[in-house]
Amino acid sequence: MQKAARTRLVPLLLAAAVTAALAPGAQAVPGCVLELGAGPVEYDRCLLIDGIGSGFWLLWSVLPSSGGATTVRWGMNSSASGYVAFAYPPDPEPDTGLMIGATALALQSCGSCLTGAQLREWYLGGTASGQMEATATLRLYNVTAQATAAGLAASFVQELPEGRDAAELELIFAAGAVFGNGGMRKHEQYGEGTLNLSDGTIADTETHSMSVHALVVAHIWLLLAGWGFLIPCGIVIGRCLKHLDPWAIQSLGLVLGIAGFAIGFAIAGGWDGAFHVHRSLGMAATVLGIAQVSALVARPNKMSRWRRSWDFWHWWQGRAAAALAVANIFYGLINVQNVGTGGVAAYTAVFSVIAGSAILLDGYAYVQLPPPALTPGLQKALPSQAAIAPASRKGLAPYGQAATASASVTPGSESPGAATPSLGHGHGSEVQLASTA
Repeated sequence: MQKAARTRLVPLLLAAAVTAALAPGAQAVPGCVLELGAGPVEYDRCLLIDGIGSGFWLLWSVLPSSGGATTVRWGMNSSASGYVAFAYPPDPEPDTGLMIGATALALQSCGSCLTGAQLREWYLGGTASGQMEATATLRLYNVTAQATAAGLAASFVQELPEGRDAAELELIFAAGAVFGNGGMRKHEQYGEGTLNLSDGTIADTETHSMSVHALVVAHIWLLLAGWGFLIPCGIVIGRCLKHLDPWAIQSLGLVLGIAGFAIGFAIAGGWDGAFHVHRSLGMAATVLGIAQVSALVARPNKMSRWRRSWDFWHWWQGRAAAALAVANIFYGLINVQNVGTGGVAAYTAVFSVIAGSAILLDGYAYVQLPPPALTPGLQKALPSQAAIAPASRKGLAPYGQAATASASVTPGSESPGAATPSLGHGHGSEVQLASTA
């Protein structure tokens, strides 16, 4: 209990004063403490970055410096996982916006790190997650970062970049989630302000919120429902339950898949996302799926000699699209979302039920096939009754049956128990002898 109480960033008596520092002109009260490593670290100033992340505190102390550069000991604290960051906007600020060209310092969770957290420096080359580059241009010293029961915490010493004014330090703030590979997702909240390191005031503050998490959830469920469930079910219906029409299910699945694919581009910020394999697999599956629908316009009629080739291509193109999509779903669950064993096992169970149903239905259809003829050679040798003209069937007895009164006997030539078979009216191979009794 004592350790949990000690992890509080500011004493309760100072909380109101620190919160008031968000208003322009207000002064933060010294006495801010950050629990990190072996013991607490005290700072001269601290500020709650309201509206950015969860419990994002920025702490600092301006250190004595013999040179011209300003040296600052920074502290960062957040009560949630993911990342919180502050960045230096490009100077001068370009017309493309505050974020592009900025250099950010991000405190982020790290599953592979011994301390559970890390401080990383990023160059923001664009708005897409793939345009963020890890860099080391800022002068940082004594960097420490760790995950605690209360959240994330970091401390480091930095010389302010050249041209930055300690009295009017323009900063960008952001917070969001982290990919499974350690990369940062597009921020869910961001803002900017001008910080005075000397008196602890912040001015010209502005915050923005983006529902990135809602977009990620929609992206996952649309693709799971469309490509992961409806389209595989439509393939099974088209193959094993031909009396049912699978087009409604497959069309709905494709629409959901296209919508989920478009949302994925919005999350990544465009083509240059962080996961190129995930993007390429999704693009290939979507193109093949749309080609399936457009191919119906150019479908040959059933009497065309090209219909068989078209059917072959159409079937396997659809199966290839579904296979790529399902593979991409597994890739996204494992490498992008890092959902863990439970999520992967859940979808594996659903897909196994669909695939198992197809195998069982195929097996049942095979069992229902009539047995092959015992004497296929004889069956081929005997002409079909349908091949004999109706006028030629008079006097012909069915296969294996005795002749009837159609057999004619010449007076005086008959013998007991014998009958002379008569030829049926016909010609060529269509003429057949009636069997004798």
